[in-house]
Amino acid sequence: MTLIALALMLGTPAFAGEGGLDDNCTDLVDNDEDELIDCADEECAEEAICEETETTCDDAFDNDGDGDIDCADSDCADQEICEETETTCDDAFDNDGDGDIDCADSDCADQEICEETELTCNDAFDNDGDGDVDCADTDCADEEICEETEITCDDAFDNDGDGDVDCADTDCEDDESCGDAEVCDDALDNDGDGDIDCDDSDCDEDAACEEGCDTADTSTDCSDTATGGAGAAELAGEPGECGCSASPTKGLTATSLFLLFGSLLFARRRGILTPS
Repeated sequence: MTLIALALMLGTPAFAGEGGLDDNCTDLVDNDEDELIDCADEECAEEAICEETETTCDDAFDNDGDGDIDCADSDCADQEICEETETTCDDAFDNDGDGDIDCADSDCADQEICEETELTCNDAFDNDGDGDVDCADTDCADEEICEETEITCDDAFDNDGDGDVDCADTDCEDDESCGDAEVCDDALDNDGDGDIDCDDSDCDEDAACEEGCDTADTSTDCSDTATGGAGAAELAGEPGECGCSASPTKGLTATSLFLLFGSLLFARRRGILTPS
């Protein structure tokens, strides 16, 4: 059996076409070995991510396959996000396409947010452009807010710069603020899942999170509309009505007023109530 016959029997391999495999127009690999990669290969022309002219200029991908990505591609010159010289220095994006982002770009040296040495260590930003943010930057080692091991577990901040905040950090597992269960009224993320108090589904059935008419809550509901918004103290209004307020008068809802007016009108017509 000849090699040609064997090839015909086995069929065409799955990778013969650049578009023959899932996701192989975005993997930076020449899957069909024709020396054309991803969107540069005409077999990827129908893929949504590939464009004849680059118009998507903020996805860190070479959409038209010409070797230039985002703002480094002249096709993007008129895009608002792209700048001839980087002047937007706090958006985690390479606006002038030179390979340097924000404070790592020398164009940003005079920007107030950028520092030669990181001195601002609590703004969730890489001020000196070295790739390390806040307490993860050794420049911040002597800052009071930064700790070698996280021991401040209730300040919503990553004090040791390891990427885990408060109770999500294993350093805090023995801290009194942290535990397996969420405490639903202490403004802390006790179980370290990213959700605080009533925003945590663990608190759905907790009394502190019920929308009642006798508590000051932090969410806006129909009972808050008469009290000036979330957080206002709510007093009971009519049973079954959503009309709690700081005073009985303000607590009357449109429905309550309508029913009251109707009752008075009915009473007058029946002679039960006469004008004074």
